[in-house]
Amino acid sequence: MLKRSFKFSLRLWITLNCALTLSTFVVSSGSAETLSELEHKVKIHPDQIRLREALGQAYVKSKNFDKAIETLAPYSNEISTNALIELALAYGEKNDSLNSIRTLTHLTEKDPRHFRPYYLLGLAFKKSNKLNDAAKALKQSIDLAPSHKPSYDALLDIFLAGKQNYESRMLVTEMIQQFGPKKDLLAAQCKLFAIDGYLKDASVACKKAVSEDPKNPENHVYLAQSYYDQNNPQAAEKIFMTAARQFKKSEFVQYAAGQYYLNEKNFPTAVRYLNEAVGINPAALRSQLTLASALYESKRYDDALSHFEKACHTDKSKESVTLIKNSAARLRKENQSSLADKYDLKAATCQY
Repeated sequence: MLKRSFKFSLRLWITLNCALTLSTFVVSSGSAETLSELEHKVKIHPDQIRLREALGQAYVKSKNFDKAIETLAPYSNEISTNALIELALAYGEKNDSLNSIRTLTHLTEKDPRHFRPYYLLGLAFKKSNKLNDAAKALKQSIDLAPSHKPSYDALLDIFLAGKQNYESRMLVTEMIQQFGPKKDLLAAQCKLFAIDGYLKDASVACKKAVSEDPKNPENHVYLAQSYYDQNNPQAAEKIFMTAARQFKKSEFVQYAAGQYYLNEKNFPTAVRYLNEAVGINPAALRSQLTLASALYESKRYDDALSHFEKACHTDKSKESVTLIKNSAARLRKENQSSLADKYDLKAATCQY
């Protein structure tokens, strides 16, 4: 959801909210002063803050971030809000998160009534993986500017990444109220309701999402799943079939259709869709494992074992090992010891 980088957001703030300090200093011909001229003037008048700010900005513009920091940092207690942002940008470009955050924190203390310092601080915390601090700063930004969508986007990105589904649902609902039923928000709401089991809410939200953005394959899958979970397999099947035809290159759609037919014990049809899914993305663990299960239930044991093995190579959780062992146990109960031995051997080698 977060589409603006920290660097871009800083530059956007500077561009949209302040006249370039550098333009204040012009030579008699009317053109902007050169870097060397600014350096000379600051050398003569080191305590003229506006000159120093202009030089610092010129260094940032020329990507000389060390010089920008050297010029601005000693005067961080005196320079303007715009210059503090330039300093924070310079620290960020040097991957000095500690000083970038320190500078932006100072900026929020200096300018506590405006949202943007909190927004930029939130992005800086997020970049440093200090997500609780990032969320706190972004919430403050939203409180000060309820119409600033990038603050919401950044906060939602944190909640989604942390699988904080309750917080995500509440925030998405608030965003829809604030910004209207935009397609990305409806898709997020549809998914969150569906995966958390709010089935009736999911059906309503996913219908809206499909209507607003019919080209998003996930909207169709989550709508179908909401029907299936409400014991309406006929409605679910119709959507899965239509979506599978419409999104032939979507591994997720083909996998979801295959999973539906596996659940319905229509194993040959499940295999057909799941073969499509692994053809689209052979590294998709969910599709490989589900295909292996469908093949196993179809009594195509060697083919199933082949896909269990493929899944094992990318399965960090080793769920595939458990499934292979369980399959071997079932085979042994069915007096198919030789096949069970092959499965057990594969399970043993998969663990390393």
